[in-house]
Amino acid sequence: MLVADGLGPADVADLGPDVRGIALAGGGVTAHAAIVARSLGLPMVVGLGDAVLDIADGEPVVVDGDGGRLVRHPAAERTAAAEHDSQRRAGARARARAESHLPSRTRDGRLISVLVNAASAAEVSEGLQQGAEGVGLLRTELSFLDARAWPTASQHVRFLEPLLSQLGGRVATVRLLDFGGDKTPPFLAAAHERGIELMLAAPEALEAQLEAVVEAGQATRLRILVPMVTGLEQVLAVRQALRRVAVAGRAPALGAMIETPEAARRARELVRALDFISLGTNDLTQLALGLDRERSGASPVTHPTVLRLIDSACRAGNAAGIPVEVCGEAASDPVVIPLLVGLGANELSVGAARVGEVRELVRELDTAACRMQVEEALLDQAAHAGREGG
Repeated sequence: MLVADGLGPADVADLGPDVRGIALAGGGVTAHAAIVARSLGLPMVVGLGDAVLDIADGEPVVVDGDGGRLVRHPAAERTAAAEHDSQRRAGARARARAESHLPSRTRDGRLISVLVNAASAAEVSEGLQQGAEGVGLLRTELSFLDARAWPTASQHVRFLEPLLSQLGGRVATVRLLDFGGDKTPPFLAAAHERGIELMLAAPEALEAQLEAVVEAGQATRLRILVPMVTGLEQVLAVRQALRRVAVAGRAPALGAMIETPEAARRARELVRALDFISLGTNDLTQLALGLDRERSGASPVTHPTVLRLIDSACRAGNAAGIPVEVCGEAASDPVVIPLLVGLGANELSVGAARVGEVRELVRELDTAACRMQVEEALLDQAAHAGREGG
């Protein structure tokens, strides 16, 4: 087990197979390091305080990632339970691989594409083995968090090739660099912007990445995803840059992350210039509710405010006839998935370790029942809001 004060997302992605759990003094459950750990199926507990740093080498502990607990000097039965849980996860993984040929269709025949979120070749490989139809979110910034300058086109290609080479003929959704927040490299330490705003201020860096993505993704069903969109002008600027670098061939599909309240509210306007949308429920929840993803102990995506924003974005995408993907943590939450399907999402992109689990859950759903569940949830929320207002 690894004990530390804090870890960045790239640190987690680089951990070897000998690490079976992580315990952090700081951090939050919605921080990017925790998201990468969940994607890899690596138990991780955060926000334990400085006392956790006193754990001695060789001290027996149990990391309960699901319960958010660290048990020091566990009793024999607690250790046995942890081993049983580890075996259960291994069994679920084996079952997912064995059932990877089964389509992810609801009981009434509706196809819900299940894709994988990835930042490493290992995540792509695991997701595909569990039946993922491609990559729904390729995080490109994690390998450049120590960069002293914007990555060059050749640096991007070197990062992308081991991942995209596995995706011949499959969907490959590459997100542009989403620097900022807990993903800020040294050369941007003084910047306050995040995502596409940073890239539009550095047009040469934007074109270098677009050029590299187009080159590395030629054999895939390539899609480019714009992070932290707030307005139509940002999408149009990226579209223009993409046309310049894709002169010799057909430009790939262009999508926007709907992860800010502004983007969700302006979704009807945005979809007119997009080929698909992807809902980033983690940031959307945090921004809509004013939470700090580095310290937040929960990400209540079913909060009335958040659910209405998701509903608005899904309606806009469905009306435009474009794919509506959900790539945030909600896409692998068994409580939230029926709501997302009922709202009209037709793609779910999840951590590699959860691909098989989500595909299995989709096969148990019925679209009409999901829609009824959404209607009941929205009605309950409206009634609750009315009571509060009264």
